[in-house]
Amino acid sequence: MHSIYNTLEKDEEWSFVFWQREAASLRQQLQDLHKSHRRLIGEELSDLSVKDLQGLEKRVEMSLCSIRKTKEKILRDEIAELNRKGCLVHNENIELHKKANLVYQENIELNNKVQQASGSSGGTSKTSIIPFVFTVAEDEEKRVHLQLCHPQQQGYRT
Repeated sequence: MHSIYNTLEKDEEWSFVFWQREAASLRQQLQDLHKSHRRLIGEELSDLSVKDLQGLEKRVEMSLCSIRKTKEKILRDEIAELNRKGCLVHNENIELHKKANLVYQENIELNNKVQQASGSSGGTSKTSIIPFVFTVAEDEEKRVHLQLCHPQQQGYRT
């Protein structure tokens, strides 16, 4: 029984020593990381040699290159998404343009019918509408410009 107790005691002692060493190692790693971080942000550089400074400079340049590549990819993705949305809006505008022109044509037809009906019944009042035409013009850069303008005068029958 005494030997089992001694074995357990030695195992606990070994385990305690192991964890003490592990904690010391982790503390050292943490200190090294803090020191490295401070150097990366330009602090505590006075004890570095020229060779060490050049190595640090190279690390910073590589990090900056990686950061720029990531930023450029994000911006390219955002631009692609905005272009996709712009295309959807452009297509929607074309559809709305078509619908507006159909409504305009219907208004002209209805106005003609009203004028014909009032003209044939002997009425003297003339109903007039102020028509508008929506146009979609694209320039060479594929930007969409919507314009609201008066159409050219058309003869209305009375």
